[in-house]
Amino acid sequence: MKKPSILILFLSAYREQEERTYICSPELGGEERRYLGSQTNDAPVKFLLDEAKRKGEEVGSVLCITSARVKDEPIGESGRNAFSRFEDLVAAYCEEELGYTQAPDVCMVEYQTEGEQNDAVTLFWEMVAQVSEVERGTAVYIDYTGGFRNISFLMTTIIRYLEVFGYRCRKIVYSNLHKGMIQDLGYIYDMFQLINGVSEFTNTGNAKQLSMVYQSEDRSKIGVLLRKIQNFAETIKLCSLADIDGAVKDMAEALD
Repeated sequence: MKKPSILILFLSAYREQEERTYICSPELGGEERRYLGSQTNDAPVKFLLDEAKRKGEEVGSVLCITSARVKDEPIGESGRNAFSRFEDLVAAYCEEELGYTQAPDVCMVEYQTEGEQNDAVTLFWEMVAQVSEVERGTAVYIDYTGGFRNISFLMTTIIRYLEVFGYRCRKIVYSNLHKGMIQDLGYIYDMFQLINGVSEFTNTGNAKQLSMVYQSEDRSKIGVLLRKIQNFAETIKLCSLADIDGAVKDMAEALD
């Protein structure tokens, strides 16, 4: 049995609006995958919960960044807040639609929107502390939809932290409200990997990470070139003087 995964999001403030159907972009399954939602995070969170279930990685914890408004402001006649509503939504969807035997824990991480700029730094370290309780290698699913503009940058640093310390970012999505579509942001993670690969190559001559980024293009010219570069790097590392000329020639041919 696979280990449970975690889901991270910033929960948007509640707005009174009608429920609608969101479809997925083609790379996420297209129109065949549909999710209902009235609030900004509803549909993308349902998609990620469903996606984790399909991969055999049921979500065990949901790390939910909230503002004071989300935490304190009552909604509707019930008097409950947006966070409480979200907890109920996650529990109902997991148990009734996905067949979870136990709903994920929804953990609140409060973000102070008023105050000094180091509030964001404090939030980052609180998120790090929460994530660090989960074993490295755990799969992570991220809803990038909600939050203030500065939170977008903060979520980027969190993704970077996860990548550096060995957590596996399975899916990063956001909800395009105008198109009524859940869209993939996996290219952000791929860009981190690309930057890491370029840094590794320029500093050490090793093209291993670049090769991993372009695995899907293994037979293309760039795939061939990266293999030749990696072969050259290994030749240098092993001080194999007899093979250096051949490795350089192979790289030159791949560059033509």
